[in-house]
Amino acid sequence: MAKLVEFCGAPGTGKSTLYKELVTLWMKDSNWIPGKKLYPVEKLKYNDVPGFINSIFLRARKQYNFVEMKSAAKRFIEQNQELMDCCWNNIYYRQKNPFNSEDNRFRATEIWFQIIQKLQVIKESGCRKFAVVDEGIIQRIDSLLYKSKNLEEEQAEIREIISKIMLPNAIVYIDADVNISISRMKERKKKLPHFEQLSTDELKKIYQDYQQRWLYTLELSVSTATS
Repeated sequence: MAKLVEFCGAPGTGKSTLYKELVTLWMKDSNWIPGKKLYPVEKLKYNDVPGFINSIFLRARKQYNFVEMKSAAKRFIEQNQELMDCCWNNIYYRQKNPFNSEDNRFRATEIWFQIIQKLQVIKESGCRKFAVVDEGIIQRIDSLLYKSKNLEEEQAEIREIISKIMLPNAIVYIDADVNISISRMKERKKKLPHFEQLSTDELKKIYQDYQQRWLYTLELSVSTATS
C-alpha cells in the first residue's frame, strides 16, 4: 500500500500551485509518485469504431476510468461508514447556506465523491512509494463537522473524527499571510462560489477559523499517529 502524503492549506495560500510545481519535478525513479498517476485511465475499447474513438478521446483528455473510480468510492463508503455519516450530516446541516446564501450541497457531494474514490484507489494500488495528493480528508476536516456550536465542542468533534479515520503518513501544511491569501482569492479567475460577495473582513474571519481548525487538527493527527 502506498504511503499517503497530503497537502493541506487554506484557500489562497498557494497549495495547489505548489503541488502542481512539485508534480512537474516527478520522475519515474523517484521514491514518491503523484497520486493521480495511480488512478485507472480509460481503457481502449476495440469492439466497435465509435467506442474505440471515444476511448481514445477520453484517454487523450486524461479522463480516469469512471466505472473503476465509482466502484472504488463504493468500497470506501462500505469500509468507512462512520466517517461517511459525518460527511452526509455536514452536507445536510451545514452546506445549504454556509456563507453567503449559496447552496453548496451538490458541490460538496461532488468534491467528496472525487476525494474518496481517489484515496481508495491509492490504498488498493499496491504501490510502495509515497503517493502525494493535493487534497484529502485532513484538508476537508471542516466538511465533516456538523454538531459543534463553539470552539470547545468543535475540537471535541475533531478528536472524534480523527479517531475514525486512517491518517495520512505525512502532511505538508502550506501557510501564508492572511492578507496575501485573501488578495489571491479575490484575483482568481475561477472564484469559489461560496466565497463570492463576501467582504474582506468576512474572508479574514473565515481564513482565521480555517487556520485555527487545521493547526489543531495537524497537532492532534501527529500526537495520535505517534502515540
